[in-house]
Amino acid sequence: MAEKPFIEKIYNLTQNPFANWVDPNVEMAGRKKERRQWEDIVRRRKGGHTNVMCFVYGDYGFGKTLTLNKIVEEYEKDSEILPVFIKMLSEDRTPKFGVDFIHRIFQKVPEKVFKKFNLDHINLLAKYFPEPAKIFACIVLGGEGGLDFLYGQRTISAAEMQKFGIKHKISSTDIAKKYLLCFLYLLGGINRKSLLVAVDETEYVFSQMSGAAIAQVFNTLRDLFDLHTSPALPSISDFPNQPANMIFFFGISTSGWKQISDLGKREQSKSGPVQPLMRRLEKEIELQPLNKNETRDLIEKRLRKDRTTGSPSEKPLIPYDETFVSYIFDKSLGNPSEIVKFCDFALEDGLTEKVKILDAVFAKKVFADRGLIFDEDSA
Repeated sequence: MAEKPFIEKIYNLTQNPFANWVDPNVEMAGRKKERRQWEDIVRRRKGGHTNVMCFVYGDYGFGKTLTLNKIVEEYEKDSEILPVFIKMLSEDRTPKFGVDFIHRIFQKVPEKVFKKFNLDHINLLAKYFPEPAKIFACIVLGGEGGLDFLYGQRTISAAEMQKFGIKHKISSTDIAKKYLLCFLYLLGGINRKSLLVAVDETEYVFSQMSGAAIAQVFNTLRDLFDLHTSPALPSISDFPNQPANMIFFFGISTSGWKQISDLGKREQSKSGPVQPLMRRLEKEIELQPLNKNETRDLIEKRLRKDRTTGSPSEKPLIPYDETFVSYIFDKSLGNPSEIVKFCDFALEDGLTEKVKILDAVFAKKVFADRGLIFDEDSA
């Protein structure tokens, strides 16, 4: 029998658990305060009469994407909430942010959710939303092309439009909002009280757009907040259920959040789209640096994920020791992404050099060899 590789024999690991610096499936370390904040928002606002928007911000590497993924993961278990995860902007540039944004929300909704919609409810909504009702009925009845139409991922032919019995494509934000509101009524009709939308990379609005395009984004977000009470949309009094409301969590960098805040302040003396949106927001959630205990917890959680069978649970830090944890905490300043990166570098070099225990002394050598400059190394 071939001898076990060093990583299994000495480190008790099947593979390097730190190699993927942005793994969305890892357990979250720390974030107890932040978790209480988002759970409080959802608990208070689930099934409410108004929509909700909250910004989650932190420096790069602080785990905004992981936080949004964990929010979605947590509420996948709640039968009254439909959680989805999207990016703020599409990979491809689009001149119609609102249309694209709503298309991409629909793309993340499982087909089985659409299939559960009540045909009687759809027929009731037909007098308020005649064309959206036809599309949702098509999907429920198993017709072809209905989901493609909602997703906006391909061109719908004139023949297909005629088959659907509709005249208008989802070509404007106003039309897209009608489809979204109709969807929310139908969602409420199957006892899904809230659509939770986790939106990542919000700061890209500022790097990929400018001027009027940025204003369009914030105008659209404000319109989505006000969707249920918009005077431009039907007021429905005879529907048997309240429509689902929307709970948005927007992940954004600290610099992006500052840009939004600064825009809002500038608009105090000059009207614009940001100030009205800011007045509608829940209190923001700031991601804090991890403390030393949370740093150790992050390392241990990653290690447990790839332990070999029968590994000694009483030594969860192997192949690192406490001096390594202290050193990494000091040098990372509690930034989760930096912690993972440093652990990855040390483990990879430890494997190469067959080092049994990775400590602070070895970590200093690794980072010096890799060109990472620290004050004590360059002194």
